Amino acid sequence: MPKKSTRTSLSTSISLWARRHRWLSAVTAVALLATGLGIGLGGRSNDDRLVTSAGSGQSSSGGTSPTTTTDAASVGSPAATAPSGSKTTTSTSSASATASGGAADQPSATPGSGASAGSPLSGSSSPSTLLGSGTAFGASLDLANGGGFSQALSQQDNRFGKLGIVRVFYQGLPASWASHPELATRPSIISFKMQPSAVLNGAYDSQLTAWFAAAPRTTDVFWSYWHEPENDHQLNLADYRAAWQHISALSRRASNPHLHATLILMGYTTHAGSGRDWHDYYPGSASIDVMGWDAYNSGSKKGKYTDPATLFDPVAAVSREAGKPWGIAETASRLVSTDGGTTGRADWLRAMSNYMASHNALFVAYWDVNASGGSFKLTDQPSINAWRAAVADSA
Repeated sequence: MPKKSTRTSLSTSISLWARRHRWLSAVTAVALLATGLGIGLGGRSNDDRLVTSAGSGQSSSGGTSPTTTTDAASVGSPAATAPSGSKTTTSTSSASATASGGAADQPSATPGSGASAGSPLSGSSSPSTLLGSGTAFGASLDLANGGGFSQALSQQDNRFGKLGIVRVFYQGLPASWASHPELATRPSIISFKMQPSAVLNGAYDSQLTAWFAAAPRTTDVFWSYWHEPENDHQLNLADYRAAWQHISALSRRASNPHLHATLILMGYTTHAGSGRDWHDYYPGSASIDVMGWDAYNSGSKKGKYTDPATLFDPVAAVSREAGKPWGIAETASRLVSTDGGTTGRADWLRAMSNYMASHNALFVAYWDVNASGGSFKLTDQPSINAWRAAVADSA
């Protein structure tokens, strides 16, 4: 992956993008007016891919029954068997643990990659952020073996170099910033989920307001409410979109230009064969700053490493349609012995990294997890070296 001799600010990237797409200002204005009038954005829901959690005793919807993951589609999030990746977390508290410093769900983490610029990021029309014009690369944290967040982050830094971004997952409210001080100086992608009805009733207003107010002001936080909603069939999508709008409004009160409302959907949703419409989950331009995507090597079941353009062109296109910057919140590949094995995966990681950098992705986070049905964890040296090179390029 070619090194960049200079790194311009993200605000510069957004300004350049906006000048090339002046027409979006009118679209954004209409969206803002619609939001102010309380006009909802709705649609139908369709899903054919089951993804739930195993090992934590919680479903991906925040319930209490242990479940497993079935990857019926080839692009999206894979199964997990331990609290080490996006699908599983270790809950250590109730939903009342918040920015006030109480105990909270033990998260998992994954670093991310870049996106093209779109509408202004949250908190400011001229955001000042640490992310430059290049892509930030990182990985999730492996919390399955104990040792806690700090040890898991240190282990990933030792393997890949200092992660350019960290992916963190919570099954309820996010933990206090004081509980994970490392995130005060490290860009992060943080997702959390609470039932939309409770959000709309204001049950979490005080906790979320405090969490947003305490968020870092010198590094970027790409926060997401209820990532991958497509497989949670119990969700009322009108309530989901309304809850997103409610939480986004709370985040704006912090007036923090480093807080970026990030909708995270499955890459598979952008494919015609999914039967889905991404608009069904979209709460409106005024509520979203960044489009995030979970897209995995779709060819592993067919014995090959999928060309990055085939895998990521659709999500980049939808992000452009939305007029938003974009990034990859989760991606990974199992080893494919029939397509070069470890060498083939290393080549795929390099090709994917080059694709992200050349397509202006904001971030890319590798889902470094031992999952049921085949591990995605990078344990072979060729793959480690390839991802280490990508991370170094984002440092």
